[in-house]
Amino acid sequence: MNHELLERCDEFMQYGAIIQKAIGADYEECGVGAYYYLSSGAFPDAERIRTCKTLIKKRNGFFSDFRGYGLDILACMLAATDDPEYRLEVAILAYQYLRAEFESSSYVPILAFFFSEYLKEEQFELYTARAKEIYNKMDKQHLLLTGYEDLVFAGLFAMSGRSLEDLTEESEMIYKYLRSDFIFNGNPLQTLSHALTLCTGEPIKKAERTRDLLQILQKHRIHFPRSFPIVALGILANSGIDPTVICSDFMVVQDKLREMDHRLFPSKENRYTFAVLVLASYYMINSKEMTAAAIVRTIVLLISAAQASAATM
Repeated sequence: MNHELLERCDEFMQYGAIIQKAIGADYEECGVGAYYYLSSGAFPDAERIRTCKTLIKKRNGFFSDFRGYGLDILACMLAATDDPEYRLEVAILAYQYLRAEFESSSYVPILAFFFSEYLKEEQFELYTARAKEIYNKMDKQHLLLTGYEDLVFAGLFAMSGRSLEDLTEESEMIYKYLRSDFIFNGNPLQTLSHALTLCTGEPIKKAERTRDLLQILQKHRIHFPRSFPIVALGILANSGIDPTVICSDFMVVQDKLREMDHRLFPSKENRYTFAVLVLASYYMINSKEMTAAAIVRTIVLLISAAQASAATM
């Protein structure tokens, strides 16, 4: 039995409980926050998280995107920085550039936060323009599938340094290869193709690894939903870890989580999602693929947002 992995499960639940008690976040947001702290190697400070949530609300009007869905997640992310007030001011500046090009959405502050973390202020205008160009290309390729969540990937594509043609060509190649596995589920497939494009390696190989892991899980009677949780699973499949090891570890984690607080897991999909988050943080330490923190964190945020949207339908 992998005791370190089981300890990671305990930490995940502990961190989620701290966040829930600190700001009353829903359980999906608590899971995302717990993952964020696990992957960044920080310990959640309840008082600091509360202070950051208050700070965000104080600096943004009632109808601001910063105060929409994702507020509690942003509070966790902000609390993990060395200087929350400065980071928020820079994120708000990035947000202003982005809002000049993109419609109002809870995803805009998320991308603004990543801009503030990885870019210089004088680069905001340039990378916003690049992100808009990439987003328009996505929308042209898949008009009915491209939504607000794709603007975050458009921003990450812009920051990757690769050409627009290279990025969109690879993403489309992966999309077409996996399309038969996602009948009637085009939105998560498009998100998965974007995520895999940001991983290193040959496009078809990355898609094959994802499919192989899904098939191995199915042989063990784990039927992973063809919805947004599969995006993080695709990252795991391309983490350099043997898929049989991932499958074995996944079963350990999901069994452990099943024994814990059942309020977190109203469905199998919730448990599978959190199991992937635990493994993502566990593998990140030694995997080159997983050290791209912006990619993984964004994927998790997208998963959470998608789950929340589905729950209110």
